[in-house]
Amino acid sequence: MNVELLQFRFSPYNEKVRWALDLKRVPHRRRSLLPGPHMPVVRRLTGQTQTPVLRLDGAPVHGSACIIESLERSYPEPALYPAASSERAEALALQAYFDDQVGPRTRCNVLAAGEAAMQVALDRVAQGAAATGYLVGGRFSLADLAAAAILAPSLALPGTPMARPEPMPEALAAWTGSWADHPGARWVARIYASHRPPVADRDGAFAYG
Repeated sequence: MNVELLQFRFSPYNEKVRWALDLKRVPHRRRSLLPGPHMPVVRRLTGQTQTPVLRLDGAPVHGSACIIESLERSYPEPALYPAASSERAEALALQAYFDDQVGPRTRCNVLAAGEAAMQVALDRVAQGAAATGYLVGGRFSLADLAAAAILAPSLALPGTPMARPEPMPEALAAWTGSWADHPGARWVARIYASHRPPVADRDGAFAYG
């Protein structure tokens, strides 16, 4: 296979890339790395230490946004970028918001900053998707994928790659449970149920039949 994903198993940024690969049915190989020991491996390929990293025809690409952009060029169907330039710009801006503002803050889940960021983000997706069910252009796009993947770890959605092992620590269970009735949390669950292909959660080769 000419495509290999180097990943952390439980990371929303890696989940974004897995979702794009699965949705586009890109034959690839997945390899999970251990945090810490991953650094020399990733640094040797990319000059930095963060995952995900995708080897695409031998060339390493790092960062979920850059990887999805590369996949859109090499595997354009189904498209994640909206066709209209204004909608594409809106989807990219929403991806940047969730990647750069929501993701880092919601890692601090039991802190006030994390709670405030989560509340604002869930309100934003609930309001943004109220008319059509989607954030941009009335159809599933990069914006929905990015928002759902970044929010999912705080919701611990069962039956998804972002489900958390049970039993959860008490504080974490209280955090994830506190959002269960929010319309934005229900939107994330619906996006996963409707648009996340059910692919085995494992390392190894994915050929899609």
